[in-house]
Amino acid sequence: MKGRKQRSAIDAVLNLVHNAQMTKSRENTLICLLLDVKEAFDYVALKQLIKILIKLKILINLIN
Repeated sequence: MKGRKQRSAIDAVLNLVHNAQMTKSRENTLICLLLDVKEAFDYVALKQLIKILIKLKILINLIN
């Protein structure tokens, strides 16, 4: 994988998931702002992403 060590999109997602799990275990609120940067990623498996979001019980109206 190219780029700086510990700065990939995968690292960012893993960090977000970890923070979300820690916040949930502490019964706090987590707010996440996601920006759509045009052509930032070469490919996103949309069907797989939607399956994961549904499995995580993300409200369907938040999945766009």
